[in-house]
Amino acid sequence: MRSRILSGDVGPGTALPTEHQLMQIYEVSRSVVRQAMQVLEWEGLVTRNPGRGTFVREQSKSPISTYAGWSLGSLDELLAFGLHTRLTVLGKNEVAADAQVSAALEISEGETVYELRGVRSGADGIFSYQRNFFLRDIGRVIDSADLTQGSLLDVMQACVKINLVQASQVVTAVAADKTAAKFLGVDVGAPLLSIERMFISEERGPVEYGVMLYRPDRYRYISKLTRTTEHNSAAPGSNTDALHKRRRLALNAF
Repeated sequence: MRSRILSGDVGPGTALPTEHQLMQIYEVSRSVVRQAMQVLEWEGLVTRNPGRGTFVREQSKSPISTYAGWSLGSLDELLAFGLHTRLTVLGKNEVAADAQVSAALEISEGETVYELRGVRSGADGIFSYQRNFFLRDIGRVIDSADLTQGSLLDVMQACVKINLVQASQVVTAVAADKTAAKFLGVDVGAPLLSIERMFISEERGPVEYGVMLYRPDRYRYISKLTRTTEHNSAAPGSNTDALHKRRRLALNAF
């Protein structure tokens, strides 16, 4: 869709297909469609009008950064993220799992795992340096796959035929070491966003553990928190209680 807009195939003012139509055209879930539309809006390519639809905007000569922010609250949204970025593989080999990797993958320390090192880039250039560790047999299967396009999640599901049902992650801040500074183009000691993520399969439990380091000027992680149960602190029948029952609170944490 981005290519069609930038090429002029879809001109300014044109209404894009509905979410349901896009789901059928591209054979993806609703959350993937919504993430893609969010990206196009951040890039300044479309404008979304509730109740009316999504329309192509008149293009500015100064493109907006693709990575104003990413909302990654589901595995489907991780898949969408991979579609809009590119992974350059720096190296891959089998290594002995250290204490951190073995604990994450629930294997013995020193057991052989498959390590992949790379950088991920977008419209603004390289924005992350990553190290991913796979169970050895899974790593050997994906070794010959095209890892440059899409997400590692997509590659694992397609090549290994396992059902990934959950991902857990830890977000923190770290100082860039010499390796990260070299590949991200920052000074040693510069602040980076660190995300440790582990993919869990239905069949085998943890199958992949990754440590991603991001340049904060090129990447922003957005977490959307939605209240799913009624708040019980307000007295029954009170105005506050009625307000809680009418509203669902969405909190944006940057």
